[in-house]
Amino acid sequence: ATPTLTVTPGSYSYNGSAQGPGTDNVNKGGSTSAVTLSYAGASGTTYAASATAPTNAGSYTVTASVVADANYTSASSAATAFTITPRPITVTAAAKTKVYGNSDPILTYTVSGTLAGSDKLTGALSRTAGETVAGGPYAITQGTLAASANYTLSYVSADLTITPATPTLTVTPGSYSYNGSAQGPGTDN
Repeated sequence: ATPTLTVTPGSYSYNGSAQGPGTDNVNKGGSTSAVTLSYAGASGTTYAASATAPTNAGSYTVTASVVADANYTSASSAATAFTITPRPITVTAAAKTKVYGNSDPILTYTVSGTLAGSDKLTGALSRTAGETVAGGPYAITQGTLAASANYTLSYVSADLTITPATPTLTVTPGSYSYNGSAQGPGTDN
């Protein structure tokens, strides 16, 4: 007899590790043979057929197979589709302030949700152009900051505010001799 093999797909979210339906997700239809699995990319996901479950977010199929045993012939299941969804993360920009005429502060952010393993964000935040107090506040934008396709990145902006500078006033004294008129440093000193 030919066993009917079925694979029950699970729900998977990117975590940096290989994942997908395993042998415990296979109904062997009565066969006593060991199950072997073959994973492959599907729907535009590149993943060559392999006995190793995939790691990256994407669409995949898995096929289960058994060899013949005393009561059943060898058989394979239909390719069963499953998806590893991207992990959601939120990047929140930190509000910044600078004094008019000074250099911009370093634009920083926090990440809600965790990056798996050694994964990192690339790029940097930027801000709307402008250098005046009256023109602000200036939006801090996502700029080139990005995550790999294994993540769904949501961005929460903040503002850079430019505050007025305090002018430094100095008076240059001079030498004066009495001449009957008002004398002393003027606005040009």
